[in-house]
Amino acid sequence: MTPSEAFLFLENSVRIETVNIKSSVINTLFRCKMLRLLPGSRLSVGARLGYWVVLLVVSLGARAEMNAGARAADESQKANNHSGSNSLNGVVSVTRVVGEVGNGVHIVTSREVRINLAIEEVLVRSPESKTVELKILTGREKDFASHVWGVLDEWAVVLEAGTLSRSNISKSEVSKAMQTVQTELLHRKDWQALEVASDEMRQLVERKLTAREFIKLKSDPSLAPVSDEEVLVYFKKNRLRFGSLPLSVFKENIREFLIKQKTERRLDDWHEVLRRKYRLRNFIAG
Repeated sequence: MTPSEAFLFLENSVRIETVNIKSSVINTLFRCKMLRLLPGSRLSVGARLGYWVVLLVVSLGARAEMNAGARAADESQKANNHSGSNSLNGVVSVTRVVGEVGNGVHIVTSREVRINLAIEEVLVRSPESKTVELKILTGREKDFASHVWGVLDEWAVVLEAGTLSRSNISKSEVSKAMQTVQTELLHRKDWQALEVASDEMRQLVERKLTAREFIKLKSDPSLAPVSDEEVLVYFKKNRLRFGSLPLSVFKENIREFLIKQKTERRLDDWHEVLRRKYRLRNFIAG
């Protein structure tokens, strides 16, 4: 058998087209009855050489696949930053994967959701509410799935803002917000247990400010005009609520209410579009 005949025989018998490289190369070749090509057989030197070349190629392919799998596992570990559990000063923080943006664009963990909501609570607190202790979620709350949606929606808004180049958040705004968060949270054990690095906090704060700014643009009342006719229709449908007083008494209040209602409906519809566009997945939603 010539070398070319050996290779043709290998191609037809083994069909090397990725015979699941994860299996043992020797076992695969044995199942395909290729051991007849081993030294000691009656085949020519050229045929044996062809066998060893193929074996080398398949082996290198197996090693390459193993290395690729190791790299993928490493990337997954990085994406699931702090996945698992950790503890600090007796406070235990358990983390699990709860959502995904796109096909692997970003993996959302319960830890990220907890950090995100704590930062949001700090940034939106009014002076009056500062007397009430800020609560950091444990991840076991019944409504935790809704908070996961909050993070996923925020991601989608930021990605959309990026495609439209609508992010105008300055470094000073981010630094100021970070200082506020640090002042409120750094002394807390439940926050310390989350082990939030400075760079991670900066990214989360910047993302939140960017999303908030873009949503504010989408919430512009001028984008949801309400006509006098719509005000009148609402007034007539709810006449009993207004008693005997004329429309003029409630006209502007009704208009403001309808504008708010329209705006919220538009935002809800927009978020639904973004959820489909960026393929958001909430793994714990019912």
